[in-house]
This record gives sequence, structure tokens and C-alpha cells, in this order.
Amino acid sequence: MSRLLRPPLLSALILISSALHAAEPPLTIDTPILKLLDDARTKPVIEKHLPRLVKALTEDEQAVEFFGRSSLRELAADPHVRGITEEILKTLQADLLAAQPQG
Repeated sequence: MSRLLRPPLLSALILISSALHAAEPPLTIDTPILKLLDDARTKPVIEKHLPRLVKALTEDEQAVEFFGRSSLRELAADPHVRGITEEILKTLQADLLAAQPQG
């Protein structure tokens, strides 16, 4: 009888897990850059549009300490960071959301 209960229980757990994941807010340009780089869905988006930033954050510990907790929007406003324009932010936002299908 316990074998009959396993598939429905497993299905219920999968549904709960999926619902919890879907309930998480999407990662956006307001998410810390290191969190974007830690997510398999959003990392390729950042690598595509900002390869030099990704290289700096993977090779330079000081860059990680200085910029790692910042969001892309915050980096765009930082005078030490060049090349993140409003146009790039809009493209990044669209691409980040597209990389994370909801529901």
C-alpha cells in the first residue's frame, strides 16, 4: 500500500517545489550583480552584455568587494563604472526577465 502513496506524494512535493520557485520574484537589474552571476539562467545574459565586468568580477577580488553587492542600476550610476547606459539597462532588464520564465 505504501507504494501506491509514493507517486501522489512525490507529485505533491514537486508541485509545492514548483510553486515556491515560481513565487520567488524574478532577478532584475535591481538584483546584486553577484546574485545574477550565481544564477544559471541570468549569468549568460550578463556575460553577453557586460563581458568586461564579468571578467573583472571573476579575476579581481577588489572588484568583487567594491562592486559585488551593487545592482546593475547602481553600477550604471557609479562614476567609476563606464559603459552601462540607460539603453543597455533596458536591454538587460528585458533579457533577464526573458531568461526566467514565470509560471
